[in-house]
Amino acid sequence: MLPQPTLERLRALRLDGMAQALEEQRRQRDITDLDFEERFALLVERQWLWKENRGLTTRLKRAQIEQLRASRWIEEHRNCLITGPTGSGKTYLACALAHQACRQGHRTIYYYAPKLFRALQ
Repeated sequence: MLPQPTLERLRALRLDGMAQALEEQRRQRDITDLDFEERFALLVERQWLWKENRGLTTRLKRAQIEQLRASRWIEEHRNCLITGPTGSGKTYLACALAHQACRQGHRTIYYYAPKLFRALQ
């Protein structure tokens, strides 16, 4: 089987860590010194690490969201600035945090960047 279809199939199966490791192995000249099982073990190890790191990243994001939801940052008179690419859920998150803050008796204000810059000017 050709390398490109194999990489595409690995990605279709959501084995991105394994696909990355396979691409790296293809660039290494001395990788052929290892037998099949050793190379395969390296691919599986990379997929496992990739999945573990992805899970950790997700758990950390959820923990950060939970800290924001608790509204302690409001009581400490801190601001919250949400940035990210278009369609990533910034407005949804801002509205959810504002809604939670209002339920806890705080006042909120929402600005999108152009309006904020005009207000600051």
